[in-house]
Amino acid sequence: MDKLVPDSPKTLYQQLVTRLKTQIRNKEFKPGDKLPSIRKMTDKYDVSKITVIRALDELRQDQWIYSVQGKGYFVTENQIIKKVMPTQEGFTDSMMKEGLKPLSIVLKAEISRADNQMGKDFGIGVNDEMVVLERVRFGNEIPLCIQVSYLPHEVCRGILDFDFRNRSLYETLREEYQISMGKSRYCIQSGLAGERELYHLDLKHPSAVLWVLHWAYTSSGRLFEFGKTAYRSDYFQIHSPVSEFELITDISL
Repeated sequence: MDKLVPDSPKTLYQQLVTRLKTQIRNKEFKPGDKLPSIRKMTDKYDVSKITVIRALDELRQDQWIYSVQGKGYFVTENQIIKKVMPTQEGFTDSMMKEGLKPLSIVLKAEISRADNQMGKDFGIGVNDEMVVLERVRFGNEIPLCIQVSYLPHEVCRGILDFDFRNRSLYETLREEYQISMGKSRYCIQSGLAGERELYHLDLKHPSAVLWVLHWAYTSSGRLFEFGKTAYRSDYFQIHSPVSEFELITDISL
């Protein structure tokens, strides 16, 4: 059914944005394809020209499409995923909100030992047990990032018994250990992908990635997770609506 819903809580232009995004994700419009003309979309969806133009402008600003003077609108090669930070949503929830199917390949799931810095940050003893979970995260079978999470084992005993190929870490922490994020802190830096990132994210040299360090705290202020993530910069934009945001100049991996 092509017609939009006039009495929907979403405005007509928002419905049209969602409809076109779905068509692009489902490959009804492939990268490089030209979208139907504004006139054809006004007829097809029974909306005004202004509604169509507004929807196309939002898609263009979000880099789903681009315009060519005198020729029309075309689908971009890679659809940008906005990641708003900080957020209580993990990767799985974020992908589902974007309409993408999340999946993970677990590269490492093991118990390690806290070094001096980890012990200080987490408020635990040096050599206390740390959970290390490293995953390649996918959206619709596209490798989007490599995430490494560090957690003190004392707050999540047995967590590595769960299968994190299809399971959300944050959902597991909430449901099994009653641990939820109260606040978070992020540091972001762009850089060139190394061999590890090139291989796991299916990139060609030279390619840029967004390095993100994050600290997740409970509402009481206890740090329960420290993470390092390499995001593909051709798919991600990082947005922060809050002031607790810090740009660092060097990341030791």
